[in-house]
Amino acid sequence: MIDTIRVKESFSKSADSYHCNSYVQKQICCKLMEMLLVNVDEELNRVLEIGCGSGNLTKLILQRYPNCGGVINDLCDRWKSRIAPLVYERNFSLIWGDAEAISFDGEYDLIASSSAIQWFNKPDLFLANCYNKLRSEGYMLISTFGPDNLKEIRELTGVGLEYYSLDKLCSSIPKDAILLESNQTEIVLEFDSPLDVLKHLKQTGVNCVSSEIWTKQRLQKFVEGYRSFSTKCDRNKVKYNLTYNPVYFLIKKS
Repeated sequence: MIDTIRVKESFSKSADSYHCNSYVQKQICCKLMEMLLVNVDEELNRVLEIGCGSGNLTKLILQRYPNCGGVINDLCDRWKSRIAPLVYERNFSLIWGDAEAISFDGEYDLIASSSAIQWFNKPDLFLANCYNKLRSEGYMLISTFGPDNLKEIRELTGVGLEYYSLDKLCSSIPKDAILLESNQTEIVLEFDSPLDVLKHLKQTGVNCVSSEIWTKQRLQKFVEGYRSFSTKCDRNKVKYNLTYNPVYFLIKKS
């Protein structure tokens, strides 16, 4: 079970550093918007965004659909100072809290979520509920992460989320849905040291999976073990890899 309180605390602590360090999350949002632009040419008026974070996807949606309104949600209300100015004088409600426990009233033309549902206890059930909130011919645009996400951390520490594969996610889509596009990729970041990897995870709030304390001995073992994930770049400078495995899909309600 995901400890929602721990997740909220971790992202609250990283709120000031997240936006400048969420390189991968920003790439993912751009990919989601590209999928939407390629497959949808109509105006979408009522939008529900789940897990808005610092507003990476929110900004792109508002740029594409300047007259839209709806609901924006995140577990962490520390994002309010970033999100509220984006929707100032727009017809949006900001609802903070656990999306799995909230009933979002009404029907939506678009339900979107980027890099969020991997933190849910029952993402397949949540997606099914979202699908029921779409209007006829509405769209659901989702990104999350696959089984190879942060595989270096899992191999060294034995700790990680239970990620859904793209096939499993697609199999949870209702039978009457039209799958417009789905794919997965790998994005590999390079860091100067294993400690920089841990710093990055802390700055983006992703260090909340385990409550185990980083003792000096544990940290030393981690640093020594991470050498197996190193590569040599220009002038034989050693870099340490961290792998992200984003998965995406866009469906239409028939």
